[in-house]
Amino acid sequence: MIGGPCVNAVAARLMPNEDCAYGFAPGEAIIKTFSRDGVEYLLVAGYGPAETQAAVDVLENYQSYTLHPGGTLVTTDGATIT
Repeated sequence: MIGGPCVNAVAARLMPNEDCAYGFAPGEAIIKTFSRDGVEYLLVAGYGPAETQAAVDVLENYQSYTLHPGGTLVTTDGATIT
């Protein structure tokens, strides 16, 4: 799914928090898997549209990056950090 809990209802159910921006910082995005009720979800979301697009770009070119099973933090310049 693309988009964090502020803009995506499925993400909001997977990441329930009073503040939908909790865990997101300017200039950063995440690529992370969630498992709920026997269903696997892949979340690609950022603090805002630019950050989300950076994560989508990393996912599109996943062969060029090291993605981590527990989740990958992506900065807007496309660098990945665990």
